[in-house]
Amino acid sequence: MKKLMTIAALFATTASFAACDREDVIPESKLPNESRAFLRTHFDGVSILSVVREIDGLEKDYSVYLKNGFEVNFRRSGAWDEVEGHRESVPASVLGLLPGGIESYVAENYPGRPIVKVNRENWGYEIEVGPAADATGHRGDIELDFTEGGQFFRYDD
Repeated sequence: MKKLMTIAALFATTASFAACDREDVIPESKLPNESRAFLRTHFDGVSILSVVREIDGLEKDYSVYLKNGFEVNFRRSGAWDEVEGHRESVPASVLGLLPGGIESYVAENYPGRPIVKVNRENWGYEIEVGPAADATGHRGDIELDFTEGGQFFRYDD
């Protein structure tokens, strides 16, 4: 009996892993309300190219690809998770959602360099700063990590 239970548990685990990782293109109307509100607020008038729902085990996330080149990722709840501009500055309205110390730290330490990606993590925020408009100083993108309160604690260039 114990052997049968072990085999059944292994089968159930294998079946659940096989059903995991799946991506589906879905209509915008299937996004959680909070996600749609975020897009209306921060990307009003920007066309949506596609919405992808990723199901990984019990987790469900959404990636929205916009006509202006931005990618916005949302958690299962609909809360925003990441905004990536692919070399374009993240909208000021999105940066306004960050703790105050982040923007001032970037402006002081990386003047002229735009914030091109914002990622919310469990421990705080991961910010990507793009190259300077005049291409002086640091030439590549730099990742900066901040606590939930907006205190800088690490960088990776």
